[in-house]
Amino acid sequence: MDRLRSKIQLKDFEVGEFSEISDRTLAETLALVFDFPWATERALASVELNCPSVTMEHPSGSFLKIGPYFGGKFCLYYCSNNGKVRTKILEELVSATGYFTSFFNGNGVLEGFDSYQFVINPKRFFVTSSFEYMPNNNAVLQYFKFDLVFFVIPVFLMMNQFFTNWSFFRNPYGPLGMLATLLLIMGPSIYLFFNYRSYWNNQYLRISRGHRYFLFGDANGIHEYNKNEIKEVCRYNNSRGRNPWSLSMVYTILFNDGKRILFSSLLINDSAFSKKFPDVKIKSEHVFFPTISKVMSKFK
Repeated sequence: MDRLRSKIQLKDFEVGEFSEISDRTLAETLALVFDFPWATERALASVELNCPSVTMEHPSGSFLKIGPYFGGKFCLYYCSNNGKVRTKILEELVSATGYFTSFFNGNGVLEGFDSYQFVINPKRFFVTSSFEYMPNNNAVLQYFKFDLVFFVIPVFLMMNQFFTNWSFFRNPYGPLGMLATLLLIMGPSIYLFFNYRSYWNNQYLRISRGHRYFLFGDANGIHEYNKNEIKEVCRYNNSRGRNPWSLSMVYTILFNDGKRILFSSLLINDSAFSKKFPDVKIKSEHVFFPTISKVMSKFK
């Protein structure tokens, strides 16, 4: 095989975020390893799977990654095509040459590595993520994932009563009261879901933490934006007290030229959104019931 895909990951990147992705010869791959800015990237960097590194991937589905280790050493992470991770500690960078050569010239299989700690879905640390956010079932599931907890608990209690106490169901006020309480708790989130959905259907966002540029748009077109030109990032939600719709929120990004873009937590949830702007402080503004129109009225 003349070329294998290789890529780099910097210490500020998210899990699955890579750059300089290209098919390279063995010589080009080794140059990528030795030219990597280890001195600057090593400082305060993680020594786990999500680390500043160079990764090579084989068409069979296996990966070889090299990252920093304690005491100026390096660590090789070998992920087999079945998703099992094994490691090898190297005293110096030049020792990696033989392993990368064997991986490149072989069939993507390496031997002699030590076992690594248990990790859930370890391949996510090696496979390149698209970081695309768009209207789909996964976005809906992410939006309602905390509300589903409130749904599962009452259903579990009802089923428990079903198997232990039939009288609970002979009186309709029991299950109906529980369902009414559930709807009361989830009602605001459901209302905001449909409010956001009317604005969200054609939206598209591709953004990651480490890349300066991101894409955002809708049916009228998708445009590229530069994080360095951002003046302000703000989230609007009801963050006071413990209310069931605190994670239903609207985001706005204001640029230096006065342009503003707007989208909601239905497109991207806050835990993901808050990671995307390492150099920008995200402001929070309280809005009791953050509908799209309520937030947009603030800019008129």
